[in-house]
Amino acid sequence: MDKAEIQSYLYDKINDYSKRENQNKHLFQYIMYVYPYIYQGKTHWFLTHLIEILAYIDEYVKDYSKITIDKIETIGKNNPEQIFQILGEVLALYNLMNMPGADKSTIELEPKSYKGAKNPEFRMKLNDEWFAIEVKTPDLTPFKEIRHNGIQITSRLKQSEIEILKEKREIVFSKDLKIQYYLENANEKFVAYKQNAMYKDDKTILIIVWDDFINECVSTLVNPHSGLLTKESFYIESNFQNVDAVMVFRHSHHLQHLFYFGELLSYRLGDGPSRNVFDLSEYSITAGVYCKNPFSSKNILYDFLDIAYPISEEEISVNFVAEYQPTDIIDWTIALGISGLSYCSEELRYKIINLFKENREFKLKNSKITADLSVISLKRIIEDASDEEEALKHVKQIIKLSERGGMLNIPRIESDWNLINTINANVKKRFNKFKGQRLDSSCMCNSGQKYYDCCYKKLRYFKFTKYYTP
Repeated sequence: MDKAEIQSYLYDKINDYSKRENQNKHLFQYIMYVYPYIYQGKTHWFLTHLIEILAYIDEYVKDYSKITIDKIETIGKNNPEQIFQILGEVLALYNLMNMPGADKSTIELEPKSYKGAKNPEFRMKLNDEWFAIEVKTPDLTPFKEIRHNGIQITSRLKQSEIEILKEKREIVFSKDLKIQYYLENANEKFVAYKQNAMYKDDKTILIIVWDDFINECVSTLVNPHSGLLTKESFYIESNFQNVDAVMVFRHSHHLQHLFYFGELLSYRLGDGPSRNVFDLSEYSITAGVYCKNPFSSKNILYDFLDIAYPISEEEISVNFVAEYQPTDIIDWTIALGISGLSYCSEELRYKIINLFKENREFKLKNSKITADLSVISLKRIIEDASDEEEALKHVKQIIKLSERGGMLNIPRIESDWNLINTINANVKKRFNKFKGQRLDSSCMCNSGQKYYDCCYKKLRYFKFTKYYTP
C-alpha cells in the first residue's frame, strides 16, 4: 500500500467517537480525530511519521502495513504498552533494513521452525549473513514515577551495603530482573527457532527499546561487578548462549513524547518535525548500545555503528558520557552516579558507600523524560590518585560540587513538567471554542464538509478531560 492507502486503512480500522460504545476505546482515537479538529486540519506528526515508515517497509515486505495496523486495532486504550511494543518492532525492522549491507528482499516476519513454536520477530540478511531478531519494548511508565525518589541502585550491591544506604535513604532498585527475563525469553525462542536446520547457523540479536535512561541497561548487562553478560553475572543459572548479542535503543521516550505531546524532543539542537522519529540515524546524540555476548559461540563481525555504540565489560571507556557508564549507585537528589565500585578495596568501597547514606534535600525536579546526570568514574580516580585517601578526597569534592550545582538544571528540567499543563490549557481552550460552532458552518477540521456532517458526528461522544498524564 502507498501512504494514502495506509492512512485510509488505518481510519477504517480505528473508530471515531460517533458511537457511545467507542468512547475512549483506542489510544489512537485522539490523535486521529480530535487533533485534526482542534488544529484545523493538521495531521498529527506521529501519524505522518508512522505512515511514512509503514509505506517504506511495505515496498519490501508484503502486507506489512496491514499486518501491523490489524495488530494495533485489537489493543484497547488501557494497554498502551502493547501498542508501543508493536511500534518498537517497526522501529527495529526499519533501522536494520537500512543498515549498510542489508538485503531487504530477504526479510521474513515471525519465522517458525515448526507450527506452534516460539519465534523471533523477523529474520533478514546483513552482509550475506542471516540474522534472527527478537524485540522487546518495556512499559516503564510506573517505574518513571519512582526511579528518582532517592538512591537508585543499578548493580548488585552487598546486602550490608544496601542496609547502610537504607538507614536514612529511600532505595529504588533497577529493572535488572526485567532485562534478565528478556534474555531468558529470547534465549528460549532462539533454541526453538534453531531446531529448523535452515535456521541453525543464524546470528541472533535481542533488541530492547528502552527510554533515555540507557545506563540502567548498560549497568545490568556489562557492569564488571554483576553484569548479565560478564563472568560475575548475578544470574548464574544461564549465560544466554543462544543470544549472540543484545542491542539497546534509548528511544521509547522519543516515540512516546511525539505521540502524547505532538512534538519531537529536540535536545535543544533545533531538530524540526521533518526528522522521522522512527529513523535512529537522525538521533546520533542518543545512539543505542550494542553488547556482544561473550558466552556465545557465534562471532558477529557486523558493525552497527550507525545506530549503536559497541560496549562490553572489556571495552568500557571512562570517556563515555554519563548515560553509557555502567553505574553502581545514582543519588538523584544531586543527579550524581558512581561507576567502578568493583575497582575499590573493601575499605575504600565501604567509605564511599557511606558518603551516599546521608539524606539530602532534592535541589531539582528530575525529568521523567531525559537522563540528566553526572557520573564519578572510580576507576579513573583510583588510577590517577597517589593513594586511597586522595581518591576518597576527590570523590568528596565532586559530591560537594554536585550539591551546589544541582540548582543550575532547574529551568530546563522544570520545563518538562510544565509542558503538560501548557498543552492541557491550550487544547481545552481550542476544543471549547470550536465545539460551539454553528452546525451549518464549515467544519474547523478543514475537510470542506459542514460541521454537522463531519466532526459534530465524529466527536459526538468525545469528552475532554486532559490530554495526557506522563
